[in-house]
Amino acid sequence: MSVYILFCLLAVLIGLQAYLWVITGQSLQHEKRAVSDREEVVEFLSRFVNSIATSSDPRSWMREIAGSVSNAINAANVRIYLLDTDSQLHLTAQAGSLPILAEHIDFKTSKATRLLEQIGHDHIEIGDGFVGEVALTGENYLAGVLDITTHSGSTANGRSHAVESVMAVPMSINEQRIGVICAVNKRDKHKSFTADDLFLLSTLSSHVAIGGVLTQVYEEMSEQQRILQELLLARDIQNSLLPEAAPTSDNFEIHAINQAALEVSGDYYDFIEVDDDLLLVLIADASGKGIPACMFTAMCRSFVRSNVERYKDDLEGLLHELNGALFADVADDGKFITIALCLIDRRDNTVEYARAGHTELLIRSAEGEVMIISPDGPALGLLPNEFGVDFDTFAFSWLPDTSLLMYTDGITEALNEKMEEFGLDRLVETWKEVSANPETAAHQVLAAVEAHADSYPQTDDRTLVILSR
Repeated sequence: MSVYILFCLLAVLIGLQAYLWVITGQSLQHEKRAVSDREEVVEFLSRFVNSIATSSDPRSWMREIAGSVSNAINAANVRIYLLDTDSQLHLTAQAGSLPILAEHIDFKTSKATRLLEQIGHDHIEIGDGFVGEVALTGENYLAGVLDITTHSGSTANGRSHAVESVMAVPMSINEQRIGVICAVNKRDKHKSFTADDLFLLSTLSSHVAIGGVLTQVYEEMSEQQRILQELLLARDIQNSLLPEAAPTSDNFEIHAINQAALEVSGDYYDFIEVDDDLLLVLIADASGKGIPACMFTAMCRSFVRSNVERYKDDLEGLLHELNGALFADVADDGKFITIALCLIDRRDNTVEYARAGHTELLIRSAEGEVMIISPDGPALGLLPNEFGVDFDTFAFSWLPDTSLLMYTDGITEALNEKMEEFGLDRLVETWKEVSANPETAAHQVLAAVEAHADSYPQTDDRTLVILSR
């Protein structure tokens, strides 16, 4: 079960990233819908993180997820079914209520009535009805403008309303079926679900599947096993955020290392090819631990990747946008993230640097001199933009034989048995002496930190990115 779940989180993060890039690349006439869908995905992921962080009851996670899906697709009713056995689905959570069938409906002649009747049960056999068929075949289902009237139990005057549409999508991770999500009726009367709604529901299904898997795991395992599983899940999330390899270029080399203190790390780095000329290199460190911290970094990463093209000439604007989104989602939980950005322009070999509460950028010249760059900017998620939050930037020419060091505070705050930090001064002196080759330099810096710490255990993640021209 543990190996299977490790693949789950990797699949959903890849799916989220791919989806965000797809919708941001749509044509102009679909831009409004693309922006709306992007916001729904980010909001959904945020709600998912918060539901896990604020409750130890897995069932409440699923109820929160069902409500988030309902809000995202504007559905009157959403039902989430998980595979109970190889042959049966069971209702795990729902948002809203199914309409009550009017007594005058002819069940023998109304196809729509039969469809609704099929989902009015807590258990459904695989292959039975359209929900069972979706679980069996893995194909999406959409039926609109149904020929049935129903009686709403909550309507005081007893009027009948048309059931406009029904849709269902499978939940699968790594090609293994997890369950089915079904939606009945748009909240707006006399409107039906569209192909766009089906696409968004299908996109969200992989994220819902994570909730389903976590629910099953937490219900089956002891408390000690749950803690271990959470650490393994969080480690997998963190690893899945990291690029497999650094981008290559004729003008520069990049090497990055993430050295987690335990199974869980809130650090991450990323390389984003903005266009043919621009490369964004970032490093970040999220507050907190466990799955919430890792999902927080996932949300931050997805937001940056989906918005960087719009702000490719405005790092300050990108940080403002990210801060506003994170503050709205996590301010009540006291979460925050520090981040540093280097935007490299291959055309003229210039770099623009900005940071939000993160550590300094160290620039080493060909002569071995080190410049410490520390533009102002607070950590993200702590203050609303309305409080006058500002982010300074620093632009410079990237001269030949010049190297850049980006790092998290796990490097400078590494302790030894005397409780002495490695510190910025030691890092600067080390940085002056290391190799010009970024991979060799990265290992030399970490070796110096480990030599300082000696036998004292590592208490924080250590992450660094070295760029050499």
